Amino acid sequence: MLLSDKTPALMIAAQQDALLCSQLSQLTNVNKIPTESESFSVDLLSSELQADERFQHTRELIKDRHQSQEAVYALILREYLIEKDFACRHPIYASYFARRYQARVSYEDCHEPVPFYLFDSNQGSQLVSIDPKQVREVHLVFASEGEGVASSFGHVSVRLLVCPDMSSSLESCQRNLFNHVFLGYVARIDGFSMNLLKGFFGGYDAHLFGSTFREVFRANTLLVDRDLYSLPLNLSAQQVEQVVRDLSEIHWSYRGNYRFITANCATLLQDLLNKALQLEGQSDAELNFLRPDSLFNKLKNSPLTRGEVLVSLEKAESQGYFFPRNRIYYQQALNTLADVIDSYPYANLEQYDQTRAAQRMYDVLVSNSVYATLANNDYLLEAQLLLEERQLVYLQFELFRKVIDIVIELQLLDVMQAQLQTLPNSLDKKLLQHCYVQPLLQIQMLVPRFDGIPDIGALTDFQSNTDWQCGSQQAQQKIFNMMASAVPDDHQHMKELKVLEQELVQTLDNIETLEALF
Repeated sequence: MLLSDKTPALMIAAQQDALLCSQLSQLTNVNKIPTESESFSVDLLSSELQADERFQHTRELIKDRHQSQEAVYALILREYLIEKDFACRHPIYASYFARRYQARVSYEDCHEPVPFYLFDSNQGSQLVSIDPKQVREVHLVFASEGEGVASSFGHVSVRLLVCPDMSSSLESCQRNLFNHVFLGYVARIDGFSMNLLKGFFGGYDAHLFGSTFREVFRANTLLVDRDLYSLPLNLSAQQVEQVVRDLSEIHWSYRGNYRFITANCATLLQDLLNKALQLEGQSDAELNFLRPDSLFNKLKNSPLTRGEVLVSLEKAESQGYFFPRNRIYYQQALNTLADVIDSYPYANLEQYDQTRAAQRMYDVLVSNSVYATLANNDYLLEAQLLLEERQLVYLQFELFRKVIDIVIELQLLDVMQAQLQTLPNSLDKKLLQHCYVQPLLQIQMLVPRFDGIPDIGALTDFQSNTDWQCGSQQAQQKIFNMMASAVPDDHQHMKELKVLEQELVQTLDNIETLEALF
């Protein structure tokens, strides 16, 4: 692309200003890399080559709080002007320069998909590559309020509706759930607990965290009993592509400072939304909310979104815009069993949850009336099986969380990595690396930061087999054996881990026993 195409307004100004023309010529001399001391003193530069307020806001989207934020505007502009693939690596800067200098940002030379690293506690973290043109819509996702200070006002994130291919219908894209990408700002905390003082006053890294649909659905609607609302943003195809590229750059580059009130999932996401929806600088329209629920409610009733899809939640659920919390369905399953079977031993989910796995199966099998009813009624048997599968999901997550807590508290990550190095290059080694070590690195903010969108070739350490089931009994046994070799048997954490493992094994046995009755 010619310089006149990248910055037409700047070229016109240079034709009328000899100093600007000279500085621009020096700036774009590909045979000489000018230094800051030679020609980029801000006081000497023409105003057209100096940073403006919007540039400072743009830098905030991809900053690293652990590094100096002193940046020479003219040097970044130089890269934009002379590097052919600049827009592919730095779409946020590219769109800024294009807007400032009245150009059209182009990604015609960007042939590679953009990468995201997605967390999934059941399948392990996984690297995915997304063709921005295969993303049909971008949604604002709101998870209703949960327990605890950090989630008392809900949580907002974005969802990329990734289609099977570029010619897919919207309905086909909506059904392609397992390829959808979820991205939201989170605090990188030590494990699964948060220090409230650090949360309020700063100290946690903020990062644009990626997750699979499975993880978001399981973590919200099942594990913490929250509803999910998916609100489509009114964006053109060109705007969607820009947002997808921006999100990838932020995902790999941004390391901010998380605060509950002033730098949370809502306030950080608003900076991107204001850019995407072209609201920057419009004081009466710019999004500026401190609470996730306030941001969601404002946009839901705004022409900036298609809020009408959420008017009927029943219809929204059938179309993939609403995912209700699942507790009500499990309670209905239990109520059905209790209503039909007079001697059914459980009155509510709380009682069921507090009963050990072996006792649950004993209660079902010891009563002739309960056993006979289940054995002769597939509908009721499915209800009982559903309750056991719910317990399995809880136990798999609790076991994963317990391992994370042990590794972080006892600082075992280095030990785990050293042990892995002693293993032959086997499936066991790859499974442990994929299911535990990589997610631990992701949770503990040890995933490396990149300057812009990295090439796929630079991410070989993140690539793994996504067919592994990290919640399987095989995977759980492997990590338990590794923990047992590093932590004494009489340690309280190991005692708790053993109880969880026993419960998990027994619950799997319960499920097999019930399935055999069909």
